Amino acid sequence: MASTLLIVSPAQLQRLAAQTPGLEPALTRLATLNLWTTLSLVSMLRRQSTVERVAMLLVTLAGADLADGWLIETPQADLAAMAAIGRTTLIQALRTLEAMRLISVGYRHIRLSNVAGLRALCDGETPLAHPPARASAAIR
Repeated sequence: MASTLLIVSPAQLQRLAAQTPGLEPALTRLATLNLWTTLSLVSMLRRQSTVERVAMLLVTLAGADLADGWLIETPQADLAAMAAIGRTTLIQALRTLEAMRLISVGYRHIRLSNVAGLRALCDGETPLAHPPARASAAIR
């Protein structure tokens, strides 16, 4: 995927802001989110535990709109590179997170099943697993 770099002078930015209501707060929010993402990734790379590192990467990729059911559709090779670990190590960490019922790994995606648990793990706490899902309402 190609990227384009757009350089805007301060004078051009001021003209755009004057012509476009809401541009300034939107750019401020974008800058804040980019700074949060950068700081989160740096913090993630400092983690010694690969399971915590991968959990923090998934939380960071999901961003501010993080919620149960969120899908991460990034190739595992890219996730491994972002976490600065090998793909085999990534797969082991994903299996651990899946066994903890924090995520579910599917074909070409990872579903965040327990966001509160992932955040707890990122904070160095023991995550609480979701209670087991009922097999069926008809079976009691």
